[in-house]
Amino acid sequence: MAKSSIPDRIIFQNYKVQRDFILEAKLKLNLSWREIAKITSVNQRTLIDWSRKDLKMSYNAAIILSKKSNLKLPQNTKRQKWSEHLMRISKKGGLVNLRQNKNIGGDAKYRKEMWQKWWDKSGKYKKYKIFERKKIHIPKKDDRLAEFVGIMMGDGGVAPYHISITLNSETDKLYAKFVEQLITKLFGVKPKIYKDLYSKALDIVVQRKSLVEFCQKIGLKIGNKIKQGLDIPKWILNNTEFTKNCIKGLVDTDGSVFIHSYKIKNRKYLYPKISFTSASQNLIKSVHMALIKLGFNARISKSGKDVLIENKEDVGKYFQIVGSSNDKHWVKYNNWKVAGAVNGTVC
Repeated sequence: MAKSSIPDRIIFQNYKVQRDFILEAKLKLNLSWREIAKITSVNQRTLIDWSRKDLKMSYNAAIILSKKSNLKLPQNTKRQKWSEHLMRISKKGGLVNLRQNKNIGGDAKYRKEMWQKWWDKSGKYKKYKIFERKKIHIPKKDDRLAEFVGIMMGDGGVAPYHISITLNSETDKLYAKFVEQLITKLFGVKPKIYKDLYSKALDIVVQRKSLVEFCQKIGLKIGNKIKQGLDIPKWILNNTEFTKNCIKGLVDTDGSVFIHSYKIKNRKYLYPKISFTSASQNLIKSVHMALIKLGFNARISKSGKDVLIENKEDVGKYFQIVGSSNDKHWVKYNNWKVAGAVNGTVC
């Protein structure tokens, strides 16, 4: 029998203790949910769920958080072996089923036979709204769709029955409205917005199987995009304008504009820089090559996870040629210009 890959859990005194431990560790580390998810090797959504729902977090993740933040585990915590938990819930479920059905598992054969009779007699002839496929508008391949693909590759995800994009409810407040409107214009569907009560996460969600299938056709895959070799689709790379807009979507979600500063002889130097970060080596290489073809001086960082534009002239050209739909990037860039930057320096 194969050994279970499901990790052991940690049992806190109650859910609120677990929530407070996670949030306090996040505060001490001063990291985003995405960054904490990386160091604990868990999915960002799972980490957030541990902080807001009565779900038991993994023991290893708790230990990593404790060590990284120098925060001791709360008293009365216990390690729960997954095998022991599985035996307990299996036994509990079996007893409930036995009391209800008077036998183990109930009469599955009888239920199946009766369902088949109903289906053959009348079920298959009836129309149920719940089974009707909800349609979407199918857009043509253009600049807007290319930007949508960039956004999805950055902060988006495709599941079997829905797509979602997770943004920061504070720093991406205006950008979230732009993304919502972009999806509505492209597909004729108004997304649902979910704000996390215990974090700054904001989810933009569309539950449409038709949209999931369309996303697959344009190069967005269901499931873990990194493990599946996330990369810019060829239909985008083969078109210069599509490439610009896709990169815009990528940088607007998984990129940042920051000001690099240092002093020489009491003179302060400030330079704006742009970085794009991804765990996908394929995507990093494609973005790097695309930027070079567009005429930018770009390089890949030593870690291999970042593409950097470090020359202030190139940064200015990026905002002119590629641009940004995320207001926070424009604010940072314009603040550098307004700050009195002359030849890259501020006295």
